[in-house]
This record gives sequence, C-alpha cells and structure tokens, in this order.
Amino acid sequence: MQKKVFVDTSALILLSKINKLEILHLVYGTVFTTKYVLIEFGNDLPNWIVVDNSDCEKYKFPTLGKGEESLCSLAIDKTSIYLILDDLKARKIAAVYKIGFTGTIGILIAAKKLGYIHSVKQILEKINSTNFRISLEIQLKALKLAGEDLK
Repeated sequence: MQKKVFVDTSALILLSKINKLEILHLVYGTVFTTKYVLIEFGNDLPNWIVVDNSDCEKYKFPTLGKGEESLCSLAIDKTSIYLILDDLKARKIAAVYKIGFTGTIGILIAAKKLGYIHSVKQILEKINSTNFRISLEIQLKALKLAGEDLK
C-alpha cells in the first residue's frame, strides 16, 4: 500500500521561502496536511497539497505545536501515513510510535537521488540565507548522503 505523505508547517515555510515548494510535489506527488498545519502556514496551498479533514485530535502531545500534534495524532493509528517533520520533539514522538518520517533535508536528498535537483549544496546555501538554522554537522551529512563534495 502506498503511504500518504503528510507535511508539517516548517517544511512548507522553509521551502516556500526559498521558492522550492514544488520539490515536495516532484518527490511525493500529492501531499497531505491537516487544518492545523494550514492555519500555522497562513498562506494558500497549491492544489497538490490536500488538507485531510480526518480526526487529528485523538491524541494530545502538550510539548508539540498544534500542527505537529495533529500530524502525530493522525498517524498513530494508521500504518499508511508518512510524515515530514523537522521538529525534534515531534520526530521523537514519531519514533516512539514507529511512524515513518523524514525532514526537509531528507526531501532534498531524495530529490537529488531522483534527479529532480542538481545540487543539495546550492539549496542549503539558500536555506542558510534564511532564519532557518541547520547545524554544520547535519549539512555535511546531507551532502555526503547526496553524494556531493563536502568542500
């Protein structure tokens, strides 16, 4: 069974800031999200991002924002959901519940391996020009996984 990919706010915001939101569509096709992520994002979504109106409030996680909480809650009882999460607390909860996930950097690596982008390094440089922070260690690991020069 094909998994439905659900995206969180941080990936939407970051990819929008660097004008690379379409990478999500290239890698995953139709992408889903929740009404809480849409509210946090605060902008219109392209037609290939669908707001899933399923019950996403069954489980509560007080340490998470409403968007991450809604995604984790939705995915707990369903094996057919894959999440895109950057928030460390949300990723830890997903791991505990054995929910598959990746983050924005994982999307970039997948896009490179699938031939949709030529350089993860160039996109990381764009990200570094925003207020989004990625540790040097993570950036170097991403470049290595993408098969790019570390210099």
